[in-house]
Amino acid sequence: MYLIQDIDSPEEREVRLMVGNNNGFKLWVNDELTAESREACFWMPYNHDIPARLRKGRNRIVAKLIRVGEKLDYSFGIAESVPRSPRHFRWINGLSSLVETVDE
Repeated sequence: MYLIQDIDSPEEREVRLMVGNNNGFKLWVNDELTAESREACFWMPYNHDIPARLRKGRNRIVAKLIRVGEKLDYSFGIAESVPRSPRHFRWINGLSSLVETVDE
């Protein structure tokens, strides 16, 4: 299964893509392979903290989700670094997006 999300960013910015997963995945940002995982693990909202750059305007994020078991858990969030805070990040709000899924 593919998840395709277009995100409009008002400015160019460094972000952290927070991915929770229990199966493997590949993740592209603007046609560049940014991360991949082949491991099956216990889902947590922060299994992967992936640095990425969003450009000003439209950005396309594509995730290929690979289910090897009965259940597929996957979550995705966009955050920014915040030094000296307890979590060292904060969620970014106010980005507009369009999400679509495509089955293989």
